[in-house]
Amino acid sequence: LDLATSFNALEKVLTLGAYSFTIDLAACAQRKELIDFEPWLHSCLRRDPEHAFVRACASYLREKLLPGSATNLARAAATSNVNVLSVDAAAIIFRVLTSLTPTLPPTLAADLHDLHTQCVHAKPKLGALLAGSGGAAASASDSKPPGIGLGAAIPAAP
Repeated sequence: LDLATSFNALEKVLTLGAYSFTIDLAACAQRKELIDFEPWLHSCLRRDPEHAFVRACASYLREKLLPGSATNLARAAATSNVNVLSVDAAAIIFRVLTSLTPTLPPTLAADLHDLHTQCVHAKPKLGALLAGSGGAAASASDSKPPGIGLGAAIPAAP
């Protein structure tokens, strides 16, 4: 992040196709208030008609919020989890992704719903943040983000 900003190349670097890297970099830049995360996510999604970015976001959320899952054990052993994803940033990612569910293939939408449920169980504050943005309370046991399977978009956080 420091290198990209020192060369005034952050915007260019954030358009690279290495999604795991760019999502991580954008999350760090958002923490330092260098970018507005939600518009950046929307911009990436507009450039991705094949949903590769959606899948990368899901993998990123799984890696950062569910590090003990079986799919992440080998990855965790091979790489160090240097950047911690804030629950606030995770809520932004979920809010943006769930706004797309009416346009996603049903299996991908179902995968996002399952991931959301697992992440809310692991990080209850995430459920509270998402419930607060949608105006309704949600519990970790029956959490379903507004919009999943309902065709309704989640309003953006102020």
